Amino acid sequence: MYFNHSFLNSDHFYHPTTVYSWVKKEDTKESYEYLLAIANSKLLWWFLKITGDTLQGDARRFKTNYLNPFPLPKFVEEEVENKIVDLVKAVMGEKRQNPSADTTDLENQIDQWVYKLYDLTEEEIEIIENN
Repeated sequence: MYFNHSFLNSDHFYHPTTVYSWVKKEDTKESYEYLLAIANSKLLWWFLKITGDTLQGDARRFKTNYLNPFPLPKFVEEEVENKIVDLVKAVMGEKRQNPSADTTDLENQIDQWVYKLYDLTEEEIEIIENN
């Protein structure tokens, strides 16, 4: 499921195991929810599969050296970011109410917006979707 990889921790939870965290620089204007959408997108996971190490169970690590080569969009229109944020908040809301809720439709919508952010062609999207 989409939000089993990365999540937004706004409740100050402590984690007693290896967890990688992101903290935005003060001048980063994009929201954590927007960045979360990219972090959980099929695009980023496809990128990690072809460039990063594979751990047991096909797991991936969000280590800096694996993520640095992945470019973030230079510019995102406010209305596009808002749409993505709304979808992310909808997924998080459903998961908060029911952790096993099926949010596949919302997740697919987020992926489509991420593909638009990166101006991917139908052929490129097909490669990602079928991998």
